[in-house]
Order: sequence, then C-alpha cells, then structure tokens
Amino acid sequence: MKQKFRAAVSRAIVKLTLLLALPVASLEQDAAKSLDMLTLNQIPYGFVTPAGETTGVLYQILNEIMALSNVGELNNIVPFKRILAKIRAKHHFCSIAAGTDASAELFDLVEPVGYQMTPAILPIKGIDLVDYGSLKNIRIAVPLGAYIDEKFNNDTSLQKVAPSKFANAMKMLRSDRVDAVAGTMQALTYIAKTQGMDKSYFGKPLLYKPFSLYLLCSYGISIDARGKLKKALVDLKANGRVQQILDSYSWGVQD
Repeated sequence: MKQKFRAAVSRAIVKLTLLLALPVASLEQDAAKSLDMLTLNQIPYGFVTPAGETTGVLYQILNEIMALSNVGELNNIVPFKRILAKIRAKHHFCSIAAGTDASAELFDLVEPVGYQMTPAILPIKGIDLVDYGSLKNIRIAVPLGAYIDEKFNNDTSLQKVAPSKFANAMKMLRSDRVDAVAGTMQALTYIAKTQGMDKSYFGKPLLYKPFSLYLLCSYGISIDARGKLKKALVDLKANGRVQQILDSYSWGVQD
C-alpha cells in the first residue's frame, strides 16, 4: 500500500514538474520572439525607397539574423533620437552598430559583422583636409548619430550644423550651404552616388581610424536568445550571405 502511495506521489510530482516547465519554456520563447530589433533610419543603413520599399544594408543583415535565429519579431527602422530614448528608458533591444568603446559601455557586443567602417570628413571640391587643423573655418554638416571620434564630436570650436539625415547633409554640401560632411566613407560615397555625385565633386577627405560593425544587444537579454543570435550571424558570415548583402550596397571594397 505504501509503495502504491509513493508511486502515485512520484507520478504526481513528475506531472507537476512537466506542467510547470512547459510554461517557463514557452515564456522564454515568447520573450526571445518579442525582443525588439532596431535599425538606424539613415541611408544606407535602413531606409524606405521612393517606391515604398523598406531596405538598407544593416536592415537586411539584421533581418537575416532574425530569420535564422528565430529571435525577434519586427525589425523597426527608427531615428537616432528614438534609439537614444530606448537606451535612457533601459529597454532591451538588439541592433547592428559601431563596436566603439562607448557602445561597449552600453551594450553587449555579441558578434562582429566582419566589416570595418572608416569615419571621415568629406569636403567639397577645392578643399583638401590634410590634418585636424584643416577643419577650422569651414562649415561641417554632422548628421544626428554620426560618430567620428571623441575629439571631433566634442569640439565646440568647429562650425557644425546637425541635419537629421545623411542624405540631407549631402544635399547641403551640393548646394554650398556647408563645406564638408561628417560620416563614414562607405555611407557618404553611397549617398553621393544616389544623388548623382562622383569623385569629381569632392576634395581630399580626412580619414580616421576604422571601427568594426557588431551585432549588439542590451545587457540582460536571455542567454538562450544571445546564443541563437550569435550562432545565426556566425553561420551567415560563413555561408557568404553577409558579404553578399554588403557587396550589393558597394560596401565590399574598402576605399
């Protein structure tokens, strides 16, 4: 009798454990699926074409990571100010961005994308930027979210204007409202091409130390979600899909 009772108790414990475990697993899956994914709303990172197509080099790479990992439901293209607001509100999200020291303080650098970007100040024809001193007395468009280095970004002695988008900054350069544009060479040259501008429009740029792009996430996302995201990006690099997307935006060659 005692043995039957003990067996019944054991079966009840096993069933209860299974019942309790299933909702936990389900909650973990739901949390991973609903994790916010954000792409900066800037050409060529993430943007909407005149035809209404949502695209962008970082937008496409992040979509591929999401699909392969089954982590994240929507990849939202948002302005820089919205990303700042989410950081201040301590919301959990993932994105692809520069793996700078400043990023490492705020985010978990999950995995490098395998591509380096070169910060630069790109001037109009007739201006050659040979050193930092060349930036004095010229007007520089610095789009929101553009990062060059700490010295440049914090230098209040320079003449800077802050358009909301890189495309607007390039239009300002073309119409002689500014003398140079700050950003990355890869993004600036891509935007220039979309606006019908070639190398003949520009002087010698001031180039800075390249930085690597990373898949980065807020600290505190689940270990399971982080592992799936990391593996997905590693696999996408290995099978050439990441490079294929980079090449489609003329980002395959470091100029």
